[in-house]
Amino acid sequence: MISFVADNELLARGLSNALAFIPANSRYVNVWIRVNAEARTLEIMGTDSYAAGLATVPFDSYQGPPEGAEILVHKGKADTKTAEGAAGLERTVRMAGKGPCRVVMAEGAVTVEPMGGDTLVALMAYAPELFSAYQGLADIMTIAEKRPEAVPGVICLDPALWSRFSKVKADKGQRMADLLFGDSPLDPVLVKIGPDFRGLLMPIDREVNGKNIGEDGLW
Repeated sequence: MISFVADNELLARGLSNALAFIPANSRYVNVWIRVNAEARTLEIMGTDSYAAGLATVPFDSYQGPPEGAEILVHKGKADTKTAEGAAGLERTVRMAGKGPCRVVMAEGAVTVEPMGGDTLVALMAYAPELFSAYQGLADIMTIAEKRPEAVPGVICLDPALWSRFSKVKADKGQRMADLLFGDSPLDPVLVKIGPDFRGLLMPIDREVNGKNIGEDGLW
């Protein structure tokens, strides 16, 4: 069993930001949550393999194994009182308002108990074969953040993928997206918004796009 205490608003923001990267047609329908016991942080990620968003949420009063854990929770829906999944967890802690929230992970379920709010239980998704994909994306973000700044030339981006970053909620209303490019037009673009959100945006291969769609409109 794992339990810890997080801030309602920070946890809701982290879940919301991860959910923004799981569109309705995504083949990845789960939110990945990694409990970093040493750093006392949650890493919460959503992706459809073309763009990814990872939020970091601090916690305290940790009880559990020193190595922490990683789990998957179905994105779910937040439009009913009985909503389960990550969307239901986000709705529950958001509606509780300011204050602490106890989170318990045990027996295949995640329970959130906000002070002054309703308790919600969401079932974990059993798909350990997917862990490596999420771990790999988190590793790419860590590596990309350390790469030197570069000017790769012309990059082709899908506006629909880029628009997801406009949904990211930050710690301050005037936060802007900071972009870090690699030295290749096909390197994932690292996007940072505030101190607790990082994302990846996969560029489009311009040559392949030109052959499929036509070169009109390309530089």
